[in-house]
Formats: sequence, structure tokens, C-alpha cells
Amino acid sequence: AVVSTQSTGYENQAKPKEEISFLEETSKHWTRGVNFSHHIHWHHANAYAQIQDYDSALAVYDTQFMRGSCLSPGNVFPLSDASSFLMRMKIDGHDIADRHLSVAEMWSKSGSNFTSLFYDAHSAFTAAMVGDTTAITQLRGEMEEYIASDRAGWNKVVTSKYGLDFVDGMKHLADEDYAEATEKLARSVPHVIKVIHGSKAQKSIFSLIYIYCAILSGDKKHLEQAQEHMEELMRWNKVTSLPPLQQRLWNRIQRQHDDH
Repeated sequence: AVVSTQSTGYENQAKPKEEISFLEETSKHWTRGVNFSHHIHWHHANAYAQIQDYDSALAVYDTQFMRGSCLSPGNVFPLSDASSFLMRMKIDGHDIADRHLSVAEMWSKSGSNFTSLFYDAHSAFTAAMVGDTTAITQLRGEMEEYIASDRAGWNKVVTSKYGLDFVDGMKHLADEDYAEATEKLARSVPHVIKVIHGSKAQKSIFSLIYIYCAILSGDKKHLEQAQEHMEELMRWNKVTSLPPLQQRLWNRIQRQHDDH
């Protein structure tokens, strides 16, 4: 039941109202002692945020994400959900108060054994959210050592190609140098989302961060790159319309195009 719930949730990303109804109607199947339930709550919170019901989205976060030991250092799957949700809210322009501080602290205590660029990237953008350039610099140094080591495997290949550019992008984001952040993310995100593990729903956060930086940069080239990336995402996902949050970002790009 949990797997089918998640699958349908993914299919309904562009239809958040239907997703909310589905998840609430099926909640008895995934809220009782299911280890994976935190991730279904992530879908639930994101769906509320998509329709700009931010109070309900944050209520899900506060009551479900922060419940018990769901969020704790080293428990990187729930941590990645928390980071992704809070970054989405920030990108959408909604106040998240100081919720990101505790999540960043948990990432800092988790360290990295470099088994997944997906999680290392979440750690990096969470540090960027709180402006912790020291944590990002430390992660970059450790990533350089990992790349230079004799360890092998797919994650090593992917991290060697794209990891440093993404982490550098997060350092520039933390420094509010959005133009340089966009340049780094343009070299990494379009590739990363297609090669690292995770669902398209999970990996969409990387595209959102790239688009967000391009909008904040305001450079015409960056706006065009962001628009092209969104068009490519629609082709990749075989859809003809964007989820509401992505559509709001698209509209921001169009308005900035008009100002040039």
C-alpha cells in the first residue's frame, strides 16, 4: 500500500489538489508504524505548498517531520526530505522562520561517507540556506579527498564529474553571488538530475535551486538558460504543463524577460 501510495503521489505532482485528496483518503495505509511514512508526509506537505496553502504545509512539517526521532543526525533520508521541503518554501518566497537551523545542525553532525551525491548535495544546499560557508568549504575539501582516493563505484564517477560544481554553486548561493551560482549549477544540475539516484520528484529540488539562482541573478543569459531547462524538464517528464510552483517561477522569468 505504501509503494502504490507513493507511486500515485508522483503521478499527481502537477495536480496537487488531487494528490492531497488521495493521500488523505489513503492515510490509514501509510501512517501506522510504517518506516517510509515520513516520505509520504513530504509529498503531503509539498502538495499543500504547491497550492500555496502554506499554513497546512508547515503544519504537516511541524507535526510529522519533527515527530520523535524522525529527524536526527545520520538519518539522512528524512533529513533530505526536510531540507528539500524547506528549500521549496524558501524558493516560493514563504517565511520558514528558523526551521532550517536545526536541520542544518543535524546535517553538520552527520558528516558524509560519500555514498550518495544526492545526500551530499542536500547537505550543501541546507548549509547555503543558513549561510554556513564554513560547512560548505569543509564538504568541498572532503569531496576533493574522496575524488582523489582509490575508492570506486558509480557515485565516485558522478561526484567526480558534477559534485564540485554543485558544491561551489552552493557556496556562491550562500554568499549571495547568484550569477556565479547559476554558472556552476548550469554545469552540474542538468546532468545530475539524470544520473543520481532518487525519484524525479525528489531530484526536482536541484532544478528548482538552479532556476531560483538564475532568477535572482537576473542576467538575460541566465534567465534564458533557466527557461530552456524548464522546457527540457517538461520533455523529459513527458508533460505539457508545469506544477504550480514551477509555473510561478516560469512567470517570474517571463516578467524579468519583459523588463530587459
